[in-house]
Amino acid sequence: MKYAFITAFILVWSLSIAQDSLNNIELDEVYIIGIRAKTEAPVSQTTIRKAELQKIDLGQDASLHLERLSPSIVTYSDAGTNFGNYMSFRLRGMAQDRINVTLNGIPLNDMLDQGVYFSNFADFSNSIESVQIQRGVGTSSNGTSSYAGSINYESVSLYSEKPKAELRLSGGSFGSMGLAAEAYSGKNEKGFSAYARASRLRSEGYKDYSGSDAHSFFFSGGHIGEKQVLKFTGFMGKTQNHQSYEYVLKDVIKKRPRTNNNNPNDIDDFEQDMAQLQHTYFFSKRLSLSSILYYSGARGYFPYAFPQSVSIPVDTLSIVYDTTILTQYNYGIVNNQYGATSNLHYNSNDLDIDAGIHFYTFNRRNTEDISPNAKFPYLSQNSFKDEASVFLKASKTFDALNMILFAESQMRYVKMSFEPGQDGINETSKSYFFLNPRLGITYNLNTDMNLYASFGRTGREPTRIDFFSNAFNIKEEYVNDFELGYRLTKDRLKLNLNAFYMDFENEITELGGVIQNTYFEIRQNVASSHRYGLELESEYKIINNLHFRLMASYLRTNIDNVTLEGNSENNVEQVLSPEFILSPELSYTFKEKFSINVNARYLSAAYTDIFNRPDYQIPSSLIFNSGIDFKVSENFRATLFVNNITDELYFTDGAPIDTDFDGVLDGPGFRVQAPRNIMGRLTFLF
Repeated sequence: MKYAFITAFILVWSLSIAQDSLNNIELDEVYIIGIRAKTEAPVSQTTIRKAELQKIDLGQDASLHLERLSPSIVTYSDAGTNFGNYMSFRLRGMAQDRINVTLNGIPLNDMLDQGVYFSNFADFSNSIESVQIQRGVGTSSNGTSSYAGSINYESVSLYSEKPKAELRLSGGSFGSMGLAAEAYSGKNEKGFSAYARASRLRSEGYKDYSGSDAHSFFFSGGHIGEKQVLKFTGFMGKTQNHQSYEYVLKDVIKKRPRTNNNNPNDIDDFEQDMAQLQHTYFFSKRLSLSSILYYSGARGYFPYAFPQSVSIPVDTLSIVYDTTILTQYNYGIVNNQYGATSNLHYNSNDLDIDAGIHFYTFNRRNTEDISPNAKFPYLSQNSFKDEASVFLKASKTFDALNMILFAESQMRYVKMSFEPGQDGINETSKSYFFLNPRLGITYNLNTDMNLYASFGRTGREPTRIDFFSNAFNIKEEYVNDFELGYRLTKDRLKLNLNAFYMDFENEITELGGVIQNTYFEIRQNVASSHRYGLELESEYKIINNLHFRLMASYLRTNIDNVTLEGNSENNVEQVLSPEFILSPELSYTFKEKFSINVNARYLSAAYTDIFNRPDYQIPSSLIFNSGIDFKVSENFRATLFVNNITDELYFTDGAPIDTDFDGVLDGPGFRVQAPRNIMGRLTFLF
């Protein structure tokens, strides 16, 4: 199958000798059509353009921007700063390993852990043309299952003919500093174009010894012809982070908010890279084929130090360790992924059809050793994952009925293989087949308003950690997702209101707490569970230069029954799923020279344990922020952000913790977020 696809890819490339002109089509953007939802599609979605991203960007973790610009997303930062080190995010209360994330349709998720580590390739958002966030079961995408939702990034466009360059300096509280430079050649007369960006970010972190040092490089270049595009896109990133992921007891935080329970010696070192070779060919104005060959990889290690005597597995080692001194475990990872995808797109005045195929092979080597004997790991295990998927979707417009019908089906075959031996587990492979249907309808009330409804079902395989932490006694999970929405677009008012109901089968739910010595949540299957709620996006132009924006979400969750360590409860709420999220913003612009905004974010309380004990809740929080942007000249801008103006002590993530591992919970633990802080940037354009 692999070689047949590569042959077809080369054959289509060779067909590009024909030179029929295709006017009014930005060929550089066609490849994202196959996986993105159109504006009028019956999908709960938000699309954010580059200009809007850059208003709030300082080089932070990319997930922070999603929280600011889309409802139902909550982020947290390990270091507490939102600038450097690790961040993570949730959509509708579900962790990011249930969210499909792609760049130009190519998966960014780690295929085994299924999460995304934006820290490994810092300053990512500055090389992005647009991002579409789909909530719930949206349209088909490549890679991990679109379970809670999907996030599709589009790399910077090469279509503009104007060359330009930019130098950006950023910095502020907690010793945070950033330097980034980019250059864009513009598309010349022969159709060649190139873009490059290099970045360096450093921060000391808010918490004790939680600093980070990261650098990255992003490149995109290619040739845009009359009937074809040949484009290469790639990035490289390397980051060193002081570990700061362990939860801290609430009482300790109140006395000393900067407390870090990780050891000062715990400094990880990771790098990640990706290369994509993309070719798009237009057989006509209506029919095109876009194909991509890609490689992605990651490598590095993270340590975990014990300051006390511990029991160390030394049976297979030729060295005897003195356990009366600091002992540091090192966990090493090397990932390699090779894949290919191809999308065929047809469009007419009232019909759109997309068909796609994607496959990859992924391998990982996990090692564990004890410092300073990295050459003598006591564990070395290889894991493999192979996937093949196909999809077919169609959208038909019925002008006489003022409606659009959408239908899609995706098939995924997944095989995961593990070398036996770890923790006494001898099972070596698991295979899954998922059939994921989606149906929807959009009804246009008039040119300004429409209603939409959709149903989608998708299945998701467990992660590698799910397998090993549950001794392979874990099942795949499924969700049936119902969405109903109303959209309004007028000159002064834009509004998108969406209601959803998600019915789960064998959901792999979080129980509260993490696996000892890791940052992975404790999870297990529950037979029946549900999530339902409302999401609102709105923007109102009060006067020409004064805008009010409101994003809001209401979420309710339920697990019919959960049993843990002999305790059984009915009708409990999911952990880390706040009922209300409110994000209002007021912004004013004066003659396109000066702008100011004030925004707030309210999170209601959320449970941290599956038995919903009130004293283990994350408290509600209300945070105020402000930003000022001044266009000094055509080539120079200055921007200042003041975050958490009222200096609120707040948390967005937590868990019950057992600090001494004696089997008795010591109380609720949290990852503290940043107090009042100031960040700024200077942008020079050439």
